[in-house]
Amino acid sequence: MNTLQIQPLNSVKVNFIIHEKGDEFFLLNCVCNRNNKEYFSNIPISCNAFYKILNLLVPNFIDQFSNKLFNSEFPINEVSPKEIIKTDLYVDFNDVVQPVEMMKICA
Repeated sequence: MNTLQIQPLNSVKVNFIIHEKGDEFFLLNCVCNRNNKEYFSNIPISCNAFYKILNLLVPNFIDQFSNKLFNSEFPINEVSPKEIIKTDLYVDFNDVVQPVEMMKICA
C-alpha cells in the first residue's frame, strides 16, 4: 500500500543537504510551505543548528548524515534525506529561517 505524505503548513521539506569541505554551513535545497504557498529555495544554516534540528527529529540517523556529508573525498557533498531516513524530512519553518535572520542582523 502506498502512502501519501502531505507537507505540514509553515514547514520546510528538505530535498537535499549540500556541504562544501571546510565550510561551517550547510545549504538546504528545499520547498517552503508558507501561508498555503510553496516556495523553492536554498537556505544556508550552520552545521550546529541543523544537527540540533536533526537530533530532535531523527536522532538515530545523525551518524549516517555525518558519514555521507563529511567522510568523502569529494569537495562538495550532496545528500538526500529520503535516501537515509526513507521518508521526507519536514522541518519547522521558524527553526530554519530564524538563524538566517540572525545572520542578517550581524552582517
